[in-house]
Amino acid sequence: MVGTQVTKAPPSLLYMVKQVELVVRSHLDELVKPAGITALQYTS
Repeated sequence: MVGTQVTKAPPSLLYMVKQVELVVRSHLDELVKPAGITALQYTS
């Protein structure tokens, strides 16, 4: 496809929020690991 330019749509807000959630949960898992619990257990 010579001369054809494909533009990529930016990520959706929902996608970006989910990515932030995954990073936060990962860090929280590391913080509560010494207590023997998971992030899910800590937040419930």
